[in-house]
Amino acid sequence: MKQIAFLLLLISFLCSYRNSDVSHTNNDQNHNSIISYSNNSLKSVEVSMYRTNSVRGQPELINVYFEQAEIEIIKNWIMNTTKTTTSIPSSTHSIFLYRFIYQGLNNTEEQKILAYVTAQNNDVFIHQISAETLRKLNGFDTFQEKDRSTILSYIGEDDWYKTNELIIR
Repeated sequence: MKQIAFLLLLISFLCSYRNSDVSHTNNDQNHNSIISYSNNSLKSVEVSMYRTNSVRGQPELINVYFEQAEIEIIKNWIMNTTKTTTSIPSSTHSIFLYRFIYQGLNNTEEQKILAYVTAQNNDVFIHQISAETLRKLNGFDTFQEKDRSTILSYIGEDDWYKTNELIIR
């Protein structure tokens, strides 16, 4: 009987070790996907922000970075993103969308999108956005504080990467 108990304990341990290894592998793959945003063919980055009291559709384009020095700062910022994921903080201050535009083959453009959120304590988090999620996020004529939780639920509560504030002067 002790041998069966030991065997079950050993199987349980091996299964949990394998699951943690799979989780770690998925986290590395997701992080590598974030790092791929710093691709050498990066041409420009458009920054949009959800703003209250604006007459424009939301999110509102607030900046476009295209000069090589700015692009290099953005690439370095992406490369310094932490490897571990976390949940989004319950209290957020600002929500931005960063549209990374790349030069593709035959002069076509390719795009990738990141959500960029600042928490009330000024911590910064980023999250990859799918094309389907982007369609939902671009569907706001106006932005009210009550829309914040809806937008964050579209993006997802998990798989956020903590990073530093992006500062371009």
